[in-house]
Parts: sequence; structure tokens; C-alpha cells
Amino acid sequence: EGDVNKAYLFLGYHTADIKSEDKYALDVISMILGEGRSSRLYQKVRERLSLVSSIGSWSYTPLYPGVFAVTATLEPDKFSRVKDEIIREIDRLRTEAVSPAELEKVKEMIISEYYFSRDTVAGQASDIGYCEVATANCNYLTEYVEKVKKVSAEDIIRVAQKYFYADNLTVTGLFPRGALPAAAPEVKNSSVVNAIQKYELPNGL
Repeated sequence: EGDVNKAYLFLGYHTADIKSEDKYALDVISMILGEGRSSRLYQKVRERLSLVSSIGSWSYTPLYPGVFAVTATLEPDKFSRVKDEIIREIDRLRTEAVSPAELEKVKEMIISEYYFSRDTVAGQASDIGYCEVATANCNYLTEYVEKVKKVSAEDIIRVAQKYFYADNLTVTGLFPRGALPAAAPEVKNSSVVNAIQKYELPNGL
């Protein structure tokens, strides 16, 4: 619980690092599920069911194993239903093939974002620096685009089945004070967390 007016949901699955071949399918899945107003979660959970004021997804794959996450802002009493609707949409990806039209659309969106990010010299320099630090390959993003183009409907099902299952899922909620659902033991009250402690090392740090 905290000093907030709405409830905030964070749903995350442990996934892969930046060098994994699964990264490309995870990025495509993120675009399908929750990036932009045409995404599945936005259209269903926000537009059709009117359960949230905002919703989105992202895939974070750093040098170490990352996370695939969905976040949403909603009324506290809708938390459980929103969580169930999100998981239901994610589970669809484990068994139902994405249509060729939807797959092509999200690939074009990802590739367009890449080219827009390199529209300036500063953007190009930033991309090169990031690639060198993160992967020791300054051409990584160029290769990334080519690999995104090759992601298939079968790849999406395979990756969804690999990472999107109950034992690999963490759900966190932040609620207005007094609004924490009684039947939600998995959501822990932040007041029980130990206070931050300060330590000073012999060298003064």
C-alpha cells in the first residue's frame, strides 16, 4: 500500500539475456501484447472491457537474464480481474498462432522504430555505443533487424511456452492505503519491509 489514488499492477516473467536467440521473439510478443493502441491488451482490457486507464508491456533483456512485463493502472477492485485477463491473453500465445497480417504489422513497427532511432547522428552514435557495451558488437542492431524479420508464428508459440507459465510468474500490486484486497496474499504490504540502513566503510564510502 502507498500514497496513491489508483492501483498499479506489475506482472513479470523471468526471461532471457541479450545474447539469447529468444530475444527477438520476445520483442515481437511485447509489441503484439501491449505496445501501442492497436495491441491486444490495449484493445481488449482498456477499450473493450474498460478495466484499466493504462496498460502496456515490454521485454527487457540485458547482459543477464531479463524480464517480460505487463503494467497497468486501474481501480483497486478490478485488480484480480485485470490480472486474469492479462494472463488469459498471454496464454493464447502459447497455443494460438499469430496471423500473418498481425505478425507482419508488428515486425514493421519494430523495424520502423529502429530506423527512427538512427535518424540523427546522435542517435546513430548512441546505438553504436550501446551495442559495443552490451554485446561487444557495434553492428548488433543491424543484425537485430534481420533476425526480427525471421521471427515466425512457430517461434512465438515456442518462446511463449518456454517462459510464460505460472511458476515463472511474479505479480506485484501497489494499492491506495486501505484498499489492499483481503484475498490477495501474494500482494505484500510494503510496510513490512525492513527500513533502509546506512553503513560506512573504513575508506569513508
